[in-house]
Amino acid sequence: MKRYFIIQSQSPFNDPAAEQHYALAKDLVDSGVPVRMLLVQHGTTVAHQGTQNSAFQQLLSSDVELYADRFALHERQIQEEELHPGIVAADLDLVAEALLAGDKVIWH
Repeated sequence: MKRYFIIQSQSPFNDPAAEQHYALAKDLVDSGVPVRMLLVQHGTTVAHQGTQNSAFQQLLSSDVELYADRFALHERQIQEEELHPGIVAADLDLVAEALLAGDKVIWH
């Protein structure tokens, strides 16, 4: 079974469609499809422990593997230890690995 790799570049605070992508990832995982999500650019703002969004909270409690782009975190002065538990800081190499592995990639 192929995995999905979702790249989320927007936050739910400036683009309501981000919540739809969180729901998609959760629905796929709930149906047995492995999903990894990489938060990039503005999408990393929701990864900070100080932010709350109900759709993202549901995603955090699911089996979706969550990653946040280190560069985007640095640009927004978010430290790795400030991330919600379960979110791993990662480099964009993760995208190349997903493509090479044949994952179905969605970029928003």
